[in-house]
Amino acid sequence: MHNTTIKQLITQHSLSTLNTNSSITSKQQTILHLLYRFRFLNRIHIQQFLNHKDHKRINVWLRDLTAKNYLGRIYDSTFPNNVKPAIYYIELEGIRWLKTERSIDNTTLKKFYRESQRTERFIDHCQLIGQLYLELEDHWTNRTQYRMFVPSDYPNLPRAQVFAQLLPHAFIVKRQAGKEEASFVEILDYDQTKRLRQRMKQYVQLYSGYDWQPAPDQQFPIVRLICPTLSVLITLKRMTKKLLVDLESERMEICLTTREQVEAHSMTGDIWEYVGQRPETAKRPHKPKLTGPFG
Repeated sequence: MHNTTIKQLITQHSLSTLNTNSSITSKQQTILHLLYRFRFLNRIHIQQFLNHKDHKRINVWLRDLTAKNYLGRIYDSTFPNNVKPAIYYIELEGIRWLKTERSIDNTTLKKFYRESQRTERFIDHCQLIGQLYLELEDHWTNRTQYRMFVPSDYPNLPRAQVFAQLLPHAFIVKRQAGKEEASFVEILDYDQTKRLRQRMKQYVQLYSGYDWQPAPDQQFPIVRLICPTLSVLITLKRMTKKLLVDLESERMEICLTTREQVEAHSMTGDIWEYVGQRPETAKRPHKPKLTGPFG
């Protein structure tokens, strides 16, 4: 698995479950699997995941799926939004088709009946997760590999019950030199500063309890918070630091950055500000001092 790129894993998963009796093509079936995983993706994301050079062919597949009600489409034809790529999501026929796939979790699939009612915030978060997934693919090397899991993956993961309760926007595992480093990822909004305290208590309880026991040579996952602005980051950093002290969990690793920094430098950039136990002081004898949390 670690020698396979992330996009190859997606493609292999889709190909292994192709429905040869379907009225849609194999590439269109792969598109449905992609949107099952990420919920909302734009045309450029889909083209990148498929590693296809011809955007016209992608548009033909997407138009056909939309016409057959496998997909819904979000597009604003007014200026200046008309230059933005259309966004796609699973519609009724797509849900019916996915129900026939053995790899699909039917409980997760029930959520897709309300896709057309999702908020702009939810749609935006889904697209950002898809973009981060693609960027981690670009940083995949023989020396360093990444695995990124999203909520639709959680029912099939170890500790599925924990993931079902927490529902982080993503869970990332970095593997380097035979060692693994895991991270929970949360994308925050302007109005979430008050709710974040309760959210962080959930992570602290998980850190302090018995539901998540790392292997002897591993650490509890880092909690990574992507803030909408620098001012929100400063506020949350102060609040989170006090919370860790109050709950006697200073050794827990939490780090923050802004969405602007993530979009400019990707998740792997040296963009993170740490609260609590910093990586250079943490007891990680198998790792050198890091300039950034992903090395």
